[in-house]
Amino acid sequence: MKKIFFNIILIFMISPIVGQNIIEPYKVLTGHQYKIIYLRFSDDSKFLASGGWDNYTVLWDMETFLKLHVLEGHTDWIREVDISPDNEYVASGSNDGSFKIWDLHSGELKYDIEPAPREFIKKGIIPEFDRKTKNAISALAFSPDGKYFAVGSTDDLIRIWDSKSFKLIHTLYGHGSSVFYIDFSRNGDTMVSGAIYNELIVWDTKIFKPIRELKEERGYNGSFQFFNNDKYLLNTGNNKINVWDISEGNLIRSYPVQKMLQSVQLTPDEKYMVTCAEEHTLKLWDFGSGEELWTYRNPKPELADCKISPDGKYLALATPEGKILIWRIRDLVK
Repeated sequence: MKKIFFNIILIFMISPIVGQNIIEPYKVLTGHQYKIIYLRFSDDSKFLASGGWDNYTVLWDMETFLKLHVLEGHTDWIREVDISPDNEYVASGSNDGSFKIWDLHSGELKYDIEPAPREFIKKGIIPEFDRKTKNAISALAFSPDGKYFAVGSTDDLIRIWDSKSFKLIHTLYGHGSSVFYIDFSRNGDTMVSGAIYNELIVWDTKIFKPIRELKEERGYNGSFQFFNNDKYLLNTGNNKINVWDISEGNLIRSYPVQKMLQSVQLTPDEKYMVTCAEEHTLKLWDFGSGEELWTYRNPKPELADCKISPDGKYLALATPEGKILIWRIRDLVK
């Protein structure tokens, strides 16, 4: 394992810019007016949810590539979205301090929740939070078994809700800054949360108590993913990718990728990795060798998110132009 990642870091450092062959998107989805911030596929890859600066959450049918619903109601931009494992709900979290739960099939608003406290005073490294501001919802995640719904916010807290009644059952303390990302392991036994430029915390989901803390100097923690049967964690650091051993709490490797990195994800077979960054680029890598296979450069900067469908067929990119670009993975790895 360590030898593989040693080879990866060397290749990342010396690999040339590749991907001169332009591969046009397989589909271009239009439905947002402004920059798209977050994407999330359903577990069965049938649906895609997107949220952005226009305050809308849009649900897409991935068989027809058509809009199913445009979900309106938030009064500020959408930070994150998620789809429940049973495809019953679409969740949206916003800078307006609320999260909303929508019926996936009808588009009906089922729950509208604004966790307290709404107002707080925060001083930190992010200028927009250096004032009295609303308690923005910055992270969302349904547990794989559908029992829990985790909500992270800019007041540094994580709140756990029962995903059937949407009653608050736990409030988790431990982070020293805004919670930017939450993910559950595939077996649901653990949950990891990441604070902006701060620590990662691994939680036991049976009792929602911290198991261990993963720390690096000035990390980013914008997104992460469990892999290798939940033994390891891949996360976005500060302009780099980090690989952690979950059981030991050790940082195995860090290696540089794009500047202003926003998102990272592996294909289901863990052969390929995608990364996107605010500096225009989306990249596809061979995860085993570290070879850069393909690069897309967007006309405008600030690519906020990229996702691979759970069935491994599609790569989706959120753009500042308000479009979602869809490629077939098979076209990129020929």
